[in-house]
Amino acid sequence: DSMAFAYIKMDDKHIEDEHIKLARFYSRKGRPDKSFEEYFSLIKLHPYVADLYYDAITYLIAQKKYEQALDLLNSAPLITHDYYYHYMQGTLQVKLHKTQQAIKNLEMALEMNSTELDPVKILTPLYAAYFETGDRENEKRVVDMIRAINPKFETIDIFKFLELDREFFPTVAFINGVTPEAKKIFESHGISVLADVIQQ
Repeated sequence: DSMAFAYIKMDDKHIEDEHIKLARFYSRKGRPDKSFEEYFSLIKLHPYVADLYYDAITYLIAQKKYEQALDLLNSAPLITHDYYYHYMQGTLQVKLHKTQQAIKNLEMALEMNSTELDPVKILTPLYAAYFETGDRENEKRVVDMIRAINPKFETIDIFKFLELDREFFPTVAFINGVTPEAKKIFESHGISVLADVIQQ
């Protein structure tokens, strides 16, 4: 009857809340693997809720399981292909060195985004993708866009953002330039510097 149905619905909601609470608990304990398991359980219960996929993916990213994260995103049956979808696709593809696909998705995310997401969050992996392909013209275009949005944005640290080993990206870029002395120090440690050299 209706009362029994209401009870079942309330019980389902209680189960969902407990999964989310446990995921947050494990996250605080530094266990993204367990947090992912909780959200994946929710996905199995509600496979058509797109937000659950995004939440689960954040815990895969925390484990650097980028391929699994991309597969999970692609498996979502009714996910809307909006700016955030293309942003997540592109960001994961950059991490996996699928740069041409990444550029396509990130450019699309940039075009579709209005005020929901800070454009610099899209431009940062887009910059990294163009850098990896050696497309200096578009690389400069993206840098100029970042500078126009946020003149105080000092540095794009490719290592930190992409969480890649130095063997992949032994480069750091400074938006507002670098002194000859600083450039020399970086290069002495085997780190290439992409920046205008400025005199003080």
